[in-house]
Amino acid sequence: ACLLDKNGNVAKAYETISPGSDGKFSWKVYDIAEGTYKIKVKAEDSYGNKSENEGGLFTVDTTAPTSTLTAENEKVYDRDGSAKTDLAGGSSYYVKDNFTLKGTVTETNFKSMTVDGKEVTPQNGSWRAEITPEGETTETHTVVIEDKAGNKGTYVIYVTKDTSAPLLTVTSPTKGVNAASIKVRGQVSDLGIGVKSVTCSVYKADGTSETQVGNTQKLSGVAGQFEFNEVILNSEGKYKVKISAQDKLGNKTEETVIETVNDKTGPSIQTPG
Repeated sequence: ACLLDKNGNVAKAYETISPGSDGKFSWKVYDIAEGTYKIKVKAEDSYGNKSENEGGLFTVDTTAPTSTLTAENEKVYDRDGSAKTDLAGGSSYYVKDNFTLKGTVTETNFKSMTVDGKEVTPQNGSWRAEITPEGETTETHTVVIEDKAGNKGTYVIYVTKDTSAPLLTVTSPTKGVNAASIKVRGQVSDLGIGVKSVTCSVYKADGTSETQVGNTQKLSGVAGQFEFNEVILNSEGKYKVKISAQDKLGNKTEETVIETVNDKTGPSIQTPG
């Protein structure tokens, strides 16, 4: 038997095969390059009678299928909070809600495809799958593409749903403190993607109206303890401190207003005249 390529050229030279007592035989061929082939067999009996036959064409395929992997509508984010379109297998991402995976398969001998174990049928190579995270946790999502030769292309991504705002604690000033200036301190943490920024604004409270004192201060990339610059309270009265913390997905915590008093006036004493 010998192996011919699709053009009839010898790809594997003739080898002698000994059939079994039932006339059946097998031939194992190794180290064949990818391509299309057919087998040609010659047989001869003890009287010198000869015959030959050629089998049908078959394809040797050792390359796994491939696919692009993309996220639709900027709903998937990397660790820095940047929206990602092109995703990479083996990488971790964050989402706030449901999202869509899609891509284009490259495979001549396509057989089947699954996303998280559910069958997906590409149309002209293009496919899409709606993903619904089950909770605030990290989930593994797997895309598997198989060709007719049994080769598999596998893509795995790790996705964390994060809709929780940062945890914010203000340690200074305390409510009702009497001071001519304040320095806002506290602690912030985030169990998900991480804190993006903490902002602080001070307002003079005049009845029902509020007037901002100085500029809004902002700290970026904070983790753990934080401290803002000192704010001078120029006049007597009540002041409010408003603090907010935002993570890299836009989830925000706003701290309850803290009342601060700047009271420099002593008590009034009246004596009988």
